[in-house]
Amino acid sequence: MNALLTLILCSLLSSPAWAITLCIEEADYSPYLIGNASASVHGMLPDMIRAAAEEHQRSLRVIAYPWKRCIDMLSKGQVDALAASIWLAERDAWGAFPKLPGQPHGAPDRSKRLWSAEYPVFVARQSPLRFDGTHFSGVRTGLSAPSGYVAWQRLKDAGVLHPAVLPPKTGLKLVALDRLDGYIVERHIGQHLLQKMDLATQVTTLDVPYITDDSHLVFSHQFQRANPELTQGIWSSLATI
Repeated sequence: MNALLTLILCSLLSSPAWAITLCIEEADYSPYLIGNASASVHGMLPDMIRAAAEEHQRSLRVIAYPWKRCIDMLSKGQVDALAASIWLAERDAWGAFPKLPGQPHGAPDRSKRLWSAEYPVFVARQSPLRFDGTHFSGVRTGLSAPSGYVAWQRLKDAGVLHPAVLPPKTGLKLVALDRLDGYIVERHIGQHLLQKMDLATQVTTLDVPYITDDSHLVFSHQFQRANPELTQGIWSSLATI
């Protein structure tokens, strides 16, 4: 009996104490997310976070939902973490980003980012659309981006957002058909989808990116408050990974 108890105790101590629940967008965004079902999703994003969690004896449970639902669940503490998100000051209200010591209201610590992402404007090859880094010219039908993304909000604020909600595959197809002026999505994701749809020869990108910014692993405030050392440790591990 003592030997059995020892075996059980050793097993518990050598395995992750609990799983961290990570919400990711329900999409096939290679190379970051491959597959769109929670049970089978993999890619750079969950792989990096899983490796960081395992360094702290934690396993990772990945669930996939639409982006806005992931944000809502994180804000309510229904999931432990979300990935990946660009920081905006207003997003501090629903998630804990990796901040510099003593600067809880400042921008995140860049060393703890997941990666730096570039969001170009995908356009038809003969499109008259132009972007000078601040303003668009040659707008006819409007532009779009994934709903809830920073790019989507900026297009709306600029008054050039197309009225329809268009996921990346649909948006890029409309661009190729010259029925949408432009679509903004992360560069590698956009290129992957164009190749997959056999549209790479019909669509290009404008020279000036619309957004270049860091993407982060974001914890819920509830999880971060309960596990301050763990969350800092995982962010630090991501800095080296």
